[in-house]
Amino acid sequence: MKTRLAIVDDEPRMGQILAMVLRRDGHEVSVFESGPAFLEAQEGGFDLLLTDLKMPGMDGVALLSEARARDPELPVILITAHAT
Repeated sequence: MKTRLAIVDDEPRMGQILAMVLRRDGHEVSVFESGPAFLEAQEGGFDLLLTDLKMPGMDGVALLSEARARDPELPVILITAHAT
C-alpha cells in the first residue's frame, strides 16, 4: 500500500520539487498551495502532512492545529526555508 502524503507550500516550485522526490520513492503525493486548500481535501485521508511553516493567511502552525483537530493521529512535519 502506498503512503498518501500531502504537501502544503505557498511556493509552487518547492511543492513540486518535494513531490517529485517523494514520488520517486513510491509515495502518492498531493500538493496544495494553502492550508485552506488542504483542509478541504483532508477528508480523503492522508498518512502524513508536510507543510511550510511560513505562509500567508494560514501559517503552518495554524494548519497543524486545525489538521490535528480533525485527525488527531495525523503525523505532521513542519519545514521552513527561513533561518529565523
